[in-house]
Amino acid sequence: MAEAVEGPRRNLYARPDELGQAFVFDLMELGWNAADWHRITSSCLAEAEAAGTTCTWTLSNHDVVRHDTRFGLPDGTDLDAWRFSAGRSPRPLPGVRPRRGLAAAAL
Repeated sequence: MAEAVEGPRRNLYARPDELGQAFVFDLMELGWNAADWHRITSSCLAEAEAAGTTCTWTLSNHDVVRHDTRFGLPDGTDLDAWRFSAGRSPRPLPGVRPRRGLAAAAL
């Protein structure tokens, strides 16, 4: 399993004759936008198929705002500013946060 932010070069590491798999970090900074998700997931699937590997999508980790919270914030929220506000401004949208986080994880 490669943990490398390499974009198009990712599948050089993920090929079956190399490490076999690589994390896809492209979704970690996305907001809740269907067109962006479609573009990234479609591209990843096509690249992985060509390389004979799979997509291991990563929605969040210890370096970014967790996806459950990120998808519950109002669209266009500056995540750096939100972090510096200690998560106080803006507040996550009531009821949206858990539904979107679960939907993304189910993908």
